[in-house]
Order: sequence, then structure tokens, then C-alpha cells
Amino acid sequence: MKKYQKILAEKKNIIYSSFIVVIVFSFFWNHIINSDKNRLAIRESMKMMNMDLKEVISSNTSNIDFAEFEEDSFNPTVIKKIEHKLSRFLYGIQNYHDLKIIKPYLKLRPGVLNRIPSMTPLFKNEYKVSSPYGNRFHPKLKRIKKHKGYDLAAPLNSKVYATADGIVIRVQKLKTGYGKNILIKNSYGFQTLYGHLNRIKVEKGEIIKQGDIIGLVGSTGMSTGPHLHYEILKNNKAVNPYESFSLKYQILKQISKQKNNEK
Repeated sequence: MKKYQKILAEKKNIIYSSFIVVIVFSFFWNHIINSDKNRLAIRESMKMMNMDLKEVISSNTSNIDFAEFEEDSFNPTVIKKIEHKLSRFLYGIQNYHDLKIIKPYLKLRPGVLNRIPSMTPLFKNEYKVSSPYGNRFHPKLKRIKKHKGYDLAAPLNSKVYATADGIVIRVQKLKTGYGKNILIKNSYGFQTLYGHLNRIKVEKGEIIKQGDIIGLVGSTGMSTGPHLHYEILKNNKAVNPYESFSLKYQILKQISKQKNNEK
């Protein structure tokens, strides 16, 4: 009986040990797979940006093993330098069209999209575009004038959401122009303007997170009806915000699809 119990205990130990080995192996295997995906995503992004990885780290090679580097073994120092280079790229781009070449990187680091205007400032079903970006016949001035943003017609007092993290650098309550409006400084040279508000819910100097309610739709200033004038500036120049409206949604959708395919 004792011999049988001993054999049973040994079998249990073997099963338990095997189970632990499987868990540990799975952990390291997933780490390896994810590391490979990270490397491939970074390499793909930098290839599309015509960057040489050696050039990225050429400024300081004293603590980098090029033998490991050649074998595609990225260490934290290399990753940090690559991301610094990509950050400089984000500061330098002029419009949203340029962002398409680093979409592999955005899928790897979707958190970057919290700091870039990458969503609509109103719920999708609560507005319709009344005037897009570009030249138009101004309804008040009765002449052709460039429209630097998008006019989103919505019910009075609809909630307006910040499209990116940032800091409020201007709050105005004008009787003409953009009326009650907010200007938020975001990252990488982006700024976002929200105009014709009925009510402002933030103050100058306030730190804002993407998705925060910052105001309510109105018809203040030079306006013909309730709507939000939404404008994105990049390096102090107005850019077409159209491609920003679904940017984050598209990236997160691709990430979700990729994860489902891996199951």
C-alpha cells in the first residue's frame, strides 16, 4: 500500500512538474513571438520611412553589441533610440496622409494615438458634416473663403469630446468669429480648436485626456445654426482633419482582427 502511494505521489509530482514546464515554456514562447512581432513592426515602419537602423544608433554605439544587433536582437537602448527617431518623425510630418507610413508602429504602440487627434469630437450618430475643409462660399460673408476645419452640425448642447490628450492653452468667449471656443495643445506639434460652443467646461491651463467632455455644441459667434467648428493645426498650420476621424478606430480594429486570427 505504501509502495502504491509512493508511486502515485511520484506520478503527481511528474504531472505537476510537467504542468509548470508547459506554463513557463508558454510564457517564454509568447515573449519570443511578441518580440519578433515588435521587431518586424519596427523594421517595417523604419523601412517605409527609409531609415537605416544602424544610422539610428550611430550617434552612440559604445554600449551596443552590433553582433547581437545584426541577429535582430533589439535591446532597450536600441528600442529607445528608434522610438526617439519616430517621435521626431511625428513632429516633422505635415498632415495625416504622412501617418500611413508608420501604421505598423501605431499598431505596436496604439497608446501614441491618445496624444494625436485621432477620433471625432462628437458621437458619430449625433452629427452630420455641414461644411468640409477647403474653399467654400461663406454663408455669412457671401464670398469664397478657405474653410480651415470641419463644421459638424449637431443638436444644441450635444457633448463635445477632446480628440487627444493635451493642455488647454486658450479659452475665448467672442461675439464674432468662433464665438466661445477652446484651443488645446496636443503632442508632436498638433493643436485642436473647438468653436461656436454654447458652453465651455474647461479652463486655461487644464490638463485634458482624450475623450474628456470639454464643452457643449452651440451657435455662438459668426454662426447660422448649432454646430461645432473643429480644426486641427499641425506645426501652426491648419490641416484637413478628415483622416483623423476614424484613425484610432481603424488601428484598434486591425489589432483586434490580428488577435482573433492568432487564436
